[in-house]
Amino acid sequence: MTPTPDEILTAHVTAVMQGDIPGILQHYSHDAVLITPLGVLEGRAGVEQFYTQVLATMPDVELSATSATFGGDALLLLWSAKSPAGTISDGVDTMIFADGAIRLQTIHFTLQPIS
Repeated sequence: MTPTPDEILTAHVTAVMQGDIPGILQHYSHDAVLITPLGVLEGRAGVEQFYTQVLATMPDVELSATSATFGGDALLLLWSAKSPAGTISDGVDTMIFADGAIRLQTIHFTLQPIS
């Protein structure tokens, strides 16, 4: 059975908080596109590069969704995060799902380092 966008989101957030890169990657299609303010990353290799860097910067991250709005196969997610390394209060993701996986994601956040 193909997972719903809500199920994919729940599993994705859990994998991110566990620092589980293989678990994160399983939620993306092989030809996924991840768009960030720093550029576009393509395929699972691009997604892996992004999350490896983010999780190294924000170890032991705890995520909190402040709003999740689904529309068909699309999601607008507002979120915050905290880690021993810093906090994020302005996280915004858009995800487009296809065939039980994330096909397209945009992400923006500002990391406030802990002094």
